[in-house]
Amino acid sequence: MMADAIIGEGYDCGEEGARMPRADRGSIALDISSVAKLGSEELAKLLDIAVRHRAIIVTAPSTVPVWGPTGPIRVVLGVGSIVYPPEAREELAAFQVRLLELGAPEWIEGCVALAESVLGIESISGNGELEGKLVPGDLRDPLALMLAGADARALRPLERNPPVASIGGEAVVWYSGKRIMTTISEDTEAWPRLRLASRLLGMCD
Repeated sequence: MMADAIIGEGYDCGEEGARMPRADRGSIALDISSVAKLGSEELAKLLDIAVRHRAIIVTAPSTVPVWGPTGPIRVVLGVGSIVYPPEAREELAAFQVRLLELGAPEWIEGCVALAESVLGIESISGNGELEGKLVPGDLRDPLALMLAGADARALRPLERNPPVASIGGEAVVWYSGKRIMTTISEDTEAWPRLRLASRLLGMCD
């Protein structure tokens, strides 16, 4: 049977020439809820498979049709989910994770994995402790969406910056060029999310 589309091809969907890739029927989705539970070694292997097969990294919540008990049903893939082409199925079978098979081709809000790079994180000092849940500064920013609602302790930054995420109106995560700047404590829920996001979203560069 001829494929409905080649994964990674897409159409222009933004003012700056952003691409919306299309996944074939039979593509395999790994939701962020499963990705977040993986150890660093497993994650590294899955990202290597993603690069080799030009998988799609989801950068905005995307509704896709997957096979359910009685046929295709629609589910939402969260930011950071990975959609692999059908030919990656055999390699993915070695992992103890929940995989979803697309029941029809679908356009995905995301980017094609092109490199196993990491969006750098730099922790900086500040003064005065903040504690609470992270509030996204821009609902169109994938990093902000991945951090939204995470519990965090942080210091007030020495300078005010446009926030990717904030606590009580104070920026605790922001960008400096292509680096992520943060005052978040490493022993809080938000930190592993930040590290995971940096790996996944760094692959979009």
